[in-house]
Amino acid sequence: MSTNPDATTKRHHKTREEEADRCLNHTTYTPGSAVLTVLVFLGVIFGVNITQHVVEVRQGMAARATWDPKSGQPEPSILPKIYHVVDLFPTSQQMKEAQGFWGYWKLIPSTESIDEFETSLKEDSVLTQALLSPAQSILTGDLGVGNEKAYCGQTG
Repeated sequence: MSTNPDATTKRHHKTREEEADRCLNHTTYTPGSAVLTVLVFLGVIFGVNITQHVVEVRQGMAARATWDPKSGQPEPSILPKIYHVVDLFPTSQQMKEAQGFWGYWKLIPSTESIDEFETSLKEDSVLTQALLSPAQSILTGDLGVGNEKAYCGQTG
């Protein structure tokens, strides 16, 4: 009786997919740890956005409280900045005036305007303002690794 050595080896060595399947499908969690994991995940996902909304609405309300209608400045919005994305889109008047394919093509927001909007959201983010400076301080001062724009030299 002859045996195939490859078949014997395959029986004893699992593929990466088989190993991953075994680990993922046969891992058990206590009910409390599964609920806690989901709650922490949802807290992180929604907490940052909710916090950003609350902070921006409060800032808008404070700006409105001190706004002088006689100043000639537009009334401050209480809407969070993310909702101003609609300002990138053409107005109904611009759409009425557009003619032909290229007229409508020019109404599409440019990548530059989208990038500027995205950059302003990042820079004004509560999370960025709270964590960026301390994180960079630790990276450069304590760990000496720099950041994405600068590397620490031998003398710091």
